[in-house]
Amino acid sequence: MKVEGLHKKRIPHGVMYTTLKRMVRNGILSPYMKDGKTYYTVTEDGKLFLRNHLHILANADEIIREILEYYKS
Repeated sequence: MKVEGLHKKRIPHGVMYTTLKRMVRNGILSPYMKDGKTYYTVTEDGKLFLRNHLHILANADEIIREILEYYKS
């Protein structure tokens, strides 16, 4: 899945690659090469991390949506 397809705005390459490197360093992602390109898979530790932090992400999403709605009106 391409990250750019998940939302309408492009993510700056510097932000993307810095984040990917950090996630690899922390054991959340595992890189592999195929056809001269680097791909990433979520590790078992990464899946556990995401499961343990879903409530934080959901709460942040809710707060951001409330703020956006407030400023839209």
